[in-house]
Amino acid sequence: MLGTRILIDRLLRRNLHEFATLVTKLLRMPPEEGANRILVQWAVQEVSFQRYICSSIELVLWLKDLTGTLWDVLKGFSSSPQGGKCRFGC
Repeated sequence: MLGTRILIDRLLRRNLHEFATLVTKLLRMPPEEGANRILVQWAVQEVSFQRYICSSIELVLWLKDLTGTLWDVLKGFSSSPQGGKCRFGC
C-alpha cells in the first residue's frame, strides 16, 4: 500500500502543491509533515524558477546586444565609400 509521505512526494514531484495540501488536510496530517513541508518545497521551486527566468532574460538581452553589434558591422560594409563594395572587395 502507498504511504501518505510517498503520496505527497509524488504529488509534489508533479507540481500539484495545492492538491497535496488538500490531501494532507483531509488525512489530518500534522503541519510539520504536511502543509509546512509542501509550502517549503513550493517556495524553493519558485525561487529556482525566478533565477532561471532572470538568467534567461539576461541571455536574451546579451544576444540582442550581440546581434545589434553584428548588424551595425554588416551595415557598415554595405554603406562603404567604395561604391557599395565592402572593404574586402565583395
